[in-house]
Amino acid sequence: MTSENELNKAPETNPEETEICDLSDREFKIAAWRKL
Repeated sequence: MTSENELNKAPETNPEETEICDLSDREFKIAAWRKL
């Protein structure tokens, strides 16, 4: 079971981290397109 503290932290994702994830996802898609 998850504690209340863990549940409270879930919605507070770091916006910078999500931006990095979006950028790496975009770069991955570009690399995949180049291989085709």
